[in-house]
Amino acid sequence: MGGGGRGAFWEMLAVMIKQVLSSG
Repeated sequence: MGGGGRGAFWEMLAVMIKQVLSSG
């Protein structure tokens, strides 16, 4: 990994939240 770092972390978190909301 590399570059923004934080941006990638939040991006992954957003995807996870989206999946959870879609599943729920």
